Amino acid sequence: MNCVKELFAVGKFALLIGPILSAAPQIAFASDAAWIFAHRANTVATVDAAAADQGVNGIEVDISFRARLKPKERGSCKEPWCAFHDGDPGAVDLSLILSAVRASSTLHAVWLDVKHTRESTKDYETLVGVVGNNLGRGPAAVRKFWGVWPVSELTSTYTTHVVDRIHGGRWLGDQSHNILIVEVDGPAEAAKAASQCAKKRIQCGLSAGSPFAGNGAHPDALGNAFSDPLGTALSSMNNPPSTDKVLMLLLNGQLSHPHINSLFSWTFNWRGPNEDDMVRLMFRNRGYREKLMGLKRQCALEGNGLIVGPQNDLYSRDFCSNGDAGDICSVAGAEINAGPNSYGNRASNIGAARNTYSTVGNGC
Repeated sequence: MNCVKELFAVGKFALLIGPILSAAPQIAFASDAAWIFAHRANTVATVDAAAADQGVNGIEVDISFRARLKPKERGSCKEPWCAFHDGDPGAVDLSLILSAVRASSTLHAVWLDVKHTRESTKDYETLVGVVGNNLGRGPAAVRKFWGVWPVSELTSTYTTHVVDRIHGGRWLGDQSHNILIVEVDGPAEAAKAASQCAKKRIQCGLSAGSPFAGNGAHPDALGNAFSDPLGTALSSMNNPPSTDKVLMLLLNGQLSHPHINSLFSWTFNWRGPNEDDMVRLMFRNRGYREKLMGLKRQCALEGNGLIVGPQNDLYSRDFCSNGDAGDICSVAGAEINAGPNSYGNRASNIGAARNTYSTVGNGC
């Protein structure tokens, strides 16, 4: 057995004995749930399209405060909080989107991309009520991913109130049902996010987001592309800090914060070159990346999910089709099934502490 397999075996063995050795800090495992979110599912029709696509198990919805929208943007929305993003045909009541997800048998999570974060505590109390009432609060509730950008928003009224209600339990369900997803541009911002999440006593996830996902200059052959660990191959990527570079830095041993438990990336539209490579890097096990990047980085973190869909439009009914084994949903599904994680559902604990990986050998 080579070193990579031995290191990975340590992690698998730790998973088995974790409940017994709960006092050992190295044995705490993060959520092993994997998620494929449909991008910009801001209408009931787009929720239905996502629910019909094999492999999609969550949606991302843009949430806007109605009073901040122009009259022509308000569409049919009559509630204080609407599903809306600039360029949409018109806003709709947020409750319609969330209730459609809850009624689905295939969608189990919502990425809540809150666009207005400077409203009053009373306004966020209303938002928390809409989310809790429509997605549920009990053990079988839809899982809730609260989007945060930039890192400084971790001190905003929005995140402060949401975290208070997560700790309170009965408003949104407890932390096993909720997590903050913080968009970062590299390890420095990841460290800032971890510090704030530690102060809030909550687990957070990170997202590496860019409209240039997969547009790196590396060739398709991964063995050649990443033969120089985090060296020239990464520095040659386009549009720094591109999603490619940020994702690789975060996946490969640059992240060891105890209050960060998961990693996501967006938006994958399957038109940029090498997006299939990025999917493999996201979902395959740590040993796979260690082989590419060098054994000393055995603290690598498995990726937990992608947002997929058209980058600048609503999720479309024909984006992923159940009969196409080559579309991004099918390819991502194959990688998830081949990797250490499994598809998330309404029983997934998304707020568990992260597995920091064994420090045997070179350490983290």
